[in-house]
Amino acid sequence: MINKKHHMLLLLAGLFVSTLAVTQNAYAVCPAVSLAPPPAAINVDAKVAIGAVVGTTTVTFPDATYGCSPQVGQAMYIWKGYGTPNGNIYPTHAPGLGYRLKFGPGIWPDYMGTDYFPLAKYRPDQGAQTGMHGGTLIIEFIKLGPVGNDPIPAQTLAVYGVGLDLNDFDKYVHIDLAGDIPVIEQHFCTADSVVNVPLDDVYTNELSLSNPGAKPKDFQIKINCPTQNNISLLFTGDMQDAANAVFKNTDPATASSVGVQILRNGSPVPNGNGNNINLGNVTGNLTTLFTARYYALATPVAEGAVTSVAYATIMYN
Repeated sequence: MINKKHHMLLLLAGLFVSTLAVTQNAYAVCPAVSLAPPPAAINVDAKVAIGAVVGTTTVTFPDATYGCSPQVGQAMYIWKGYGTPNGNIYPTHAPGLGYRLKFGPGIWPDYMGTDYFPLAKYRPDQGAQTGMHGGTLIIEFIKLGPVGNDPIPAQTLAVYGVGLDLNDFDKYVHIDLAGDIPVIEQHFCTADSVVNVPLDDVYTNELSLSNPGAKPKDFQIKINCPTQNNISLLFTGDMQDAANAVFKNTDPATASSVGVQILRNGSPVPNGNGNNINLGNVTGNLTTLFTARYYALATPVAEGAVTSVAYATIMYN
């Protein structure tokens, strides 16, 4: 009997989930959350050198009331970014990007100055306090490696507290970005957003663990760069076998026994963050060649449909 094998779908635009930009604060908790609505978009120049600023934006965060046990007496105002910094550069959830931040216009520069976070400054004894004034943050995104043009994911941007020093303080408020930041392309390369790769039907006895691959089908990813860019491709997706670049089959009847493998020049494509395929400096049109095929994960192979989804993201080195 012939299996009714369907096609593999290769998406070039990364899937993302947008979060609703809300402005309500959390009260009577510790730390409280002050939600900063994201900017409408950010202009990003991915061609800059490693360590340079790729884009800058400003966000405004509202007042917050917290339910912590407030410190009384001489102490320090503390402001830090989120995560473990390298100097004054903090991590983001976007590949190849870090960020640093400082205060923009408002009351906080009067207290803390306009240097980059982290900041610590003695305050006079003001008695018990249970609230934080809102303000403005200037965010500079720093290129740390190859970057893409997907939205910059929402995250905690800053932490406010009071304590003895930068390493010993009570965290009163988190300043959270309330949604992803869309990226406006500057001299970015483009490609077809969807590439369909229909694989031919295959008999189950053509697939085995000793001979796992069958019915290869070549396909192309066509890229256009209006100006010269040093680029690479990053393959991601739901992997069944990352070492062999086997993408998970979404059909429940056959998922455990067969997936779809992607090859380049006969070898499994590198996949996952940091495992880019370097394409070098590209100006104008570039066609990259790949091969998709069925790949057995168990014997016997179940009969049914096979559909896999992979994401190929253009990264800027």
